[in-house]
Amino acid sequence: MKAAAAHMSAAKQIITGKVALQAQLASHAEALAAIGGQITAMFPEGSDFGVTDAREAIWEDWEDFVSKAEAYERAAQQFSSAPTGEHLRALGKSCKSCHKLYKAR
Repeated sequence: MKAAAAHMSAAKQIITGKVALQAQLASHAEALAAIGGQITAMFPEGSDFGVTDAREAIWEDWEDFVSKAEAYERAAQQFSSAPTGEHLRALGKSCKSCHKLYKAR
């Protein structure tokens, strides 16, 4: 998930013109799409221990978590297909909808 955050940050910097690395935008978008397809695999049953920002609610309401992960994946695919500010904002909203319920920090 830290990789997703780093790619989101880099993509935002490029889209807002804070860094002039337009040629790198597609690679960040592709990475976000790849991560999107792996979210539920990052939280297998029995992984709710140790130092983590994941809340127990992930496993208590697995179906909702999967639904939000699928929404993120769709938004990431859209951003990958057309890396625009609009699609990046939609992807960010998808992230936040999950974080509100399932991320502790």
